[in-house]
Amino acid sequence: MGNVTENETAYSVPSEARKVYQDGILKNSLIAKDLPRKVDEFANSIHFEGSDLPSIPINRRFAGSAASLKALEASLIAALVERKYNRKVTSVTINTDHAQLFFASCLLIGMGVDKYKDYDIHKMNSSLHRINSTNIYKTKDGRYFHLHGSMNPDSHTMRQQRHGKRPASHSPKKKKSQIENSEMQRVASDVYRQAGVICESLDSFRSSDHGKANAHVGLFEIHPVSNLLQPATWWTSTPQTSASRPLEGLKVVDLTRVIAAPAVTRGLAELGASVMRVTSPNICDMKEGKTPLKNLILDADVVVQGYRPGVLDKYGFGQDGVIDICKDQSVTPVFPNSDCMTGIACVSGILCALMRRAEQGGSYKLDIALNYYNQWLANSKNGKQVFRSHHNMLYTLPRFMAIIKENSADKLLQPGFFEIRNAGALGVKVRTVKPIIKFDQGEVELKYNVGTRGNGVDAPKWPEDLMTEIIR
Repeated sequence: MGNVTENETAYSVPSEARKVYQDGILKNSLIAKDLPRKVDEFANSIHFEGSDLPSIPINRRFAGSAASLKALEASLIAALVERKYNRKVTSVTINTDHAQLFFASCLLIGMGVDKYKDYDIHKMNSSLHRINSTNIYKTKDGRYFHLHGSMNPDSHTMRQQRHGKRPASHSPKKKKSQIENSEMQRVASDVYRQAGVICESLDSFRSSDHGKANAHVGLFEIHPVSNLLQPATWWTSTPQTSASRPLEGLKVVDLTRVIAAPAVTRGLAELGASVMRVTSPNICDMKEGKTPLKNLILDADVVVQGYRPGVLDKYGFGQDGVIDICKDQSVTPVFPNSDCMTGIACVSGILCALMRRAEQGGSYKLDIALNYYNQWLANSKNGKQVFRSHHNMLYTLPRFMAIIKENSADKLLQPGFFEIRNAGALGVKVRTVKPIIKFDQGEVELKYNVGTRGNGVDAPKWPEDLMTEIIR
C-alpha cells in the first residue's frame, strides 16, 4: 500500500490525490469562494492511502480526482458537524483504490436475482443503429462529434430513415464521416433535439463561446435568493438526527433521471437524508401529479432536478418555479446535469448551501454541470490525456470490467470495499460498493436508512417516521 510522504518523487496515486485536493480544490479561487470559512483547516486531518500506481486502465487522473472530491466532501461534512452539533471530527482516511470504484459502482452491484422491472421502454439496445446512436464519430472535417442517444434514440433512427440511410449494411461511422462537424451539431441539437457535442481540445474549448461562458466556474455555482421570511435555520430534527448521522431529518425531493443527479441524492442519503424520488413513465403525467409534487416540495429542504433547462418550467417546477413555491419558507433547490464525479461535487455544493442557510437564511440555487467538472479536471493538469473513439460503451464496459478482474482484483475488489445492504422493498440483500469516506474515530456513520427499490413503490407523501421502509 502506498502512503503520502514528504519526500516522495515517483508517481503515487495517494500523493497525487492530496496534491489535487490541496492545489486543485482548496487553493483554486474558483472553488474556494464558495466554501465555508476555515474548511481548509481540516486538510491535514485527511489521510490518503492506496496503491501507488493506477489500477483502472483509463486516464490516471480519474483516481486522483475521485479521491480528492471525496476529500472535499469529507471536509464539508466535518465543517457541518462542528457548526450544527458542536462536535469535532478528528481524522478521515480515503483509500484511493476504493475511491476508484465509485464511478464503476453501478457495474459492481449484485443481488443474486433481478428484482427490477425492465424500464428500457424505448429499447435503446435492440438494434445496431439504436446502439450506435451513442458514440464518438469522426466527421468530414477531420474532427470528432460525440452523439448521445440518451434513453430514447428514436430521433436518431428517424433521421436516418427520413434520409433513406438505414439499410442493414449501412455503417454509422461512414455516414458521420460525410458530414461537417458544425452541421452535425446543428442537425442533432437544433433539428432533432438530440444530445451531442463537438469534441474540443482544451485550448479550442477555452476559446469557444461555451468555454468563455463557464470560465468563471469551479465545480459548482451557488446563487443566494434573499427572503426576509426565511430566517437563518437548520432543517427540522428527528429522533435520529445527530453528529453521527448529520443529515438525518433532511428531506430531499429527487426529480432526476440517470447517473449524475441520482448520484447526488445517493450521497445525501448516505449521510442520513430522506430522499423521495419522483418519476413517471411520461413527463406529461406531471399535469396530473402537480398537487402531490407541490406538497412534497413545500415540506422539503432540498430539491434536486436533472432535466434539461426549461423542461419543467411549463409545469411550474423549474428553478424559479420551485423558489416561488417555497417563497414563504426555506428550501434549497439544486439543478445538476452531469455524471458520477459531478455527483460528488454537487453533494459538496449542497453541504455548503445548507451551512449558508443556517447562518444567513434565505434560499439557494445551486447550478452544476458535467462541463464544470470536465474543465476543472482538464485544468488540474494531472496526468496525460488519453482519448479513444473506436467503440461504444456496450463494447468497452464488459472488457473494462474483465481487465479489472484479471489484473487488479487484489487491489480494487477487496472484500473490505463492499458491503451487504437490505433492500426491504425488493425482499433481497444487495452487495455493493460501501461508502468511500472512512471517519477514523467513527464520529460520522455513513449508511442508508432504507433500501433500493424500483419506480412506483411509495405513496407521494412524506411519512411521519422518515425511517419507514415503504410509504403507503
